[in-house]
Amino acid sequence: MTTERTVDAPGRSETFGAADRVRRRGEYRQIQSRGVKVHSRRFLLLLHASLAGPDARRLGTVVTKKIGSAVRRNRIKRVLREVFRRNRELFPLGVDVVAVAKNGIDPASIGYADVLEELRAVRGNLRRGADKAIARAGVLAPTAGLGQRDHAS
Repeated sequence: MTTERTVDAPGRSETFGAADRVRRRGEYRQIQSRGVKVHSRRFLLLLHASLAGPDARRLGTVVTKKIGSAVRRNRIKRVLREVFRRNRELFPLGVDVVAVAKNGIDPASIGYADVLEELRAVRGNLRRGADKAIARAGVLAPTAGLGQRDHAS
């Protein structure tokens, strides 16, 4: 039995590995203190020029204990990771994104389709925020060398 994987870029599988995650506390702190804020209904998305390089897009998640038990918090994180894993084109290239769950989010009623629709709705804001974050970092804006695939509506 063989498992077929779709590819985002040459040599890039659809997994969510260590290279796709914001992992270190210092990175989270830097992104949270200097990042550009983009609000959606359920999440505050903080964008920062990628600390892993201009060709990376990484995701970090923050879900506080105010949201509920570990089971409820982990469900939100799992759904976010799955949306990122299967829809990388929604997230700007060259940017680290930390998604902070807002108070009042109901983990029991949140699903993959809900989060996907929400992120598609703020896609333009994500692009503008990414350009601003990269400009703050003093590097080339992500729209300069990218094809239409990353910027299609």
